[in-house]
Amino acid sequence: MDLKNLCVPGEHDLSLPAWGPYSKKTSGIAHTACLRRGLRVDFALFPGLFRRRIDPAMARWESGWHPWEADVDLTAWSVRHELGGLDDWYAQMFWCSDQKGSPARYLRARFHNRTGHPQNAVLHFMASLQSHHPLQTLVRFSGPGHWVNGVAYTDHRRAKPRHDDGLVPDAYRRDEATGGDWVDGRALGKAFGDQAGDTARYRTSLDGLKGPLVLTVRGKVLGASPALFRLDGDLHGDLVLDRGKGQPALAPGEPAAIQCWSMEIGDLSNTELHFDLVALGGKAEINGFALTPKGHPPAFETAPYRSAPECAVDAGGKSMILTWPDLEASYLLCWDWPDWEVREFQMDDFSSFIRDKTHDHVSRVLRGEGRGHHTNLHLAPIPVKPRETVEMHAMVACGSKAELEVLAKGFFAGQKERAPLFTAAEKRLAPPPFLPSGAAHEVGAERLAATLAQNCVFPVANSGQFTRHHTPGRWWDSLYTWDSGMIGLGLLERSSARAAENLRAYLSEPGDRERAFVHHGTPLPVQAWLFHEIWNRTQDREWLSFFYPRMRQYYRFLAGHDGGSTTRHLKSNLLVTWDYFYNSGGWDDYPPQWALNDPKEHARRRFVSPCAPTSHAIRFAKILRGAARLVGAEADLPMYTHDIEAFSLALHTHAWDGSTGYFSYVEHREGGMPMGVFRHASGANWNMGLDGVSPLVAGICTTEQERALVGHLFDPASLWTPVGLSTVDQGAPYFSKRGYWNGAVWFPHQWFIFKALLDLGRWKEARQIAETALSVWEGEVRQSGYAFEHFMVESGRGAGWHHFSGLSSVVLSFFGARHARARVTGGADFRVLEERWDPAGGLVLSFETDGEPGRPFCLWVNGTGNGDSLAHLDGAPLTPSDSDGARRVFCMERKAGLRRLVLTPA
Repeated sequence: MDLKNLCVPGEHDLSLPAWGPYSKKTSGIAHTACLRRGLRVDFALFPGLFRRRIDPAMARWESGWHPWEADVDLTAWSVRHELGGLDDWYAQMFWCSDQKGSPARYLRARFHNRTGHPQNAVLHFMASLQSHHPLQTLVRFSGPGHWVNGVAYTDHRRAKPRHDDGLVPDAYRRDEATGGDWVDGRALGKAFGDQAGDTARYRTSLDGLKGPLVLTVRGKVLGASPALFRLDGDLHGDLVLDRGKGQPALAPGEPAAIQCWSMEIGDLSNTELHFDLVALGGKAEINGFALTPKGHPPAFETAPYRSAPECAVDAGGKSMILTWPDLEASYLLCWDWPDWEVREFQMDDFSSFIRDKTHDHVSRVLRGEGRGHHTNLHLAPIPVKPRETVEMHAMVACGSKAELEVLAKGFFAGQKERAPLFTAAEKRLAPPPFLPSGAAHEVGAERLAATLAQNCVFPVANSGQFTRHHTPGRWWDSLYTWDSGMIGLGLLERSSARAAENLRAYLSEPGDRERAFVHHGTPLPVQAWLFHEIWNRTQDREWLSFFYPRMRQYYRFLAGHDGGSTTRHLKSNLLVTWDYFYNSGGWDDYPPQWALNDPKEHARRRFVSPCAPTSHAIRFAKILRGAARLVGAEADLPMYTHDIEAFSLALHTHAWDGSTGYFSYVEHREGGMPMGVFRHASGANWNMGLDGVSPLVAGICTTEQERALVGHLFDPASLWTPVGLSTVDQGAPYFSKRGYWNGAVWFPHQWFIFKALLDLGRWKEARQIAETALSVWEGEVRQSGYAFEHFMVESGRGAGWHHFSGLSSVVLSFFGARHARARVTGGADFRVLEERWDPAGGLVLSFETDGEPGRPFCLWVNGTGNGDSLAHLDGAPLTPSDSDGARRVFCMERKAGLRRLVLTPA
């Protein structure tokens, strides 16, 4: 995909196929049945032991299956299921397309018995309809009519502004409430009406509406008193929403009922209707407004999606067509195994129920709790002899019944064509070329890349759209801002376009007054680093020009310039993001942050500043300052320069604690004036950990500070461990072996520090971080097959989520920096203007660097592996500081202006 194809305003979906591993619950394949309504059809797929054991391949806990390989574009992927061991007795499920535009996807299922004993297996398909909301609500008109949703306002004004007016969480609109009992799944509620004078403005067409008109309001009254509103604009009058006479008060926790209120608005001669809804008092949620002629009221219908499909089984052809009443298209499943049966599971969650019914061998309909429905294709028995591999095939497709019947005939007629189809698909799974040095870490990199690609779910709501979305893991089937920046860095190792698309999902349109960027969770701007890395990899100026103003808007909010942002409310110029999330750097139980998260400390917390928000804002400003020059946005340069200087001065003046050699959290008085170091009850600096070294990533430390911070990083009594950097200093009185982050090793901040070390010219320390991460990761993946969140300091073993590709994705960045062919890696101060490799291994690299002239920095340059080459910098010979075959390290001093590194094959 060309990056210019991503320059689409307002788009947040990923341009991935309709078929993919998108289920939030199970392994298998899923189809985006309806993007608009957030409907998905799942074909869960899992093997078991015939009449012995069923282990559903659930996505939300360890259940013995592993993403194994994947094409980053999801045209092919494979999953391994343990049946009696990771490498002894297992099943390999391989899905692919035919690359001919067919609506079908093909499965090759292989059962590998590497033991000396015969085995009996079974393969289950479980087909079901899944929805974003369990209910759907429709509005129907008997004649002409118009519907305006409550959050479809053209303007929203609060009587008293809030801190999040310009950064509404989860890409919602201001005061958006959600639920399946609302038309469109959305309503105006939450804080709207908390203050008299809150106003929402609406505009709608009156096309087709004649005669006296009626406005019908649909919503809920949330309190005992009526909710009062005033209508202004083309409509005038008071709107009283009450629960009706004689209605008892709501009991605690009792949900309010949905009601409709109508008022006649007479004849309107204009073609558009403009009106304001002004809150006067009372609490309500407003689903929306229906405009209809008098005597033709709207009708509203709320019901669960009809989960049971019509199932037409062709017993002779081994195929079935499933048709759900709420979907326009039908679905086909074909298979080529001779022994099979079709059953029904009538319940919401089959994960435990199917295990309980393992030995019900005769029932065709099995009933449990809930209204859900699963059509079960049960392929068995599948006997596998010792040292034997048994193979079978299946196909799924979506279309009209007539189209599916043709596809089914083609599936059985084209058996001879399947082997070439899968062979061609396997080639798409090949990783990017890497140097021979990468063989020692290849398995870990491939399992992580597969997990990264397959951790993609649908639907995730983003800015009014239902989207396909890369998640850290299916436990977090939602937006997650800082994790997604790390996901983008991992995707960049496989596809610049996929990385850029992942970045686009978190950016908002310039001028968006409600979403400066797409925010959920920790507001650490990893997207800035991703933006910089994509530019260095592609040098695509059209892409840069499109993305720069969106990144600028993101920055301006975080730096306290726009949107009512409160990040800069302290007089010290140290940034705080507590108003937007409890977590400043992604480190959930980081000790000083955890202490301030105590409800008793919430009032105090706003006046205690960590270092990470300010440090990363400096780096963000430096990145955008360089980009601004490239896109001709010179008018922005003074803002960035002023912020860099102000934030740097604030950290040096108020946060540096020379007695410990760490930067500190800083306490402030209620007026915002700084008081000094935030200390633990023992008197120790609370910030002896990765937040305390975070100014390194900003590139602002003095020589003394750099020496002290780097000393902590690589001191085994402080932050260094055999498995990498501890999040908290091991000598601190608050260090814990039981913590989630406190006492564990995570990769994301190690990547930031790795980049900072390259900026400092400390290539040996950078290599130590990268090589340790790769070795630890490889060892765990070879033992367990899983991609974990973090590693425990004492045991060195992986822990946390087992199919994790969020913060762990930067392991792929380490792999690329050390082992990718034709790769240049520098720090965050390094900006590429042109990079050209020739087939013989020659390189022309034009670049510039930020920072103080004369200070050192280094580049890692991996060649193509085609032989030795000579290096020249700005025309003068350049000797590498380290050389390992095709991998070389070049250390040099910074100079202002354009630099040119040339490698010429010897």
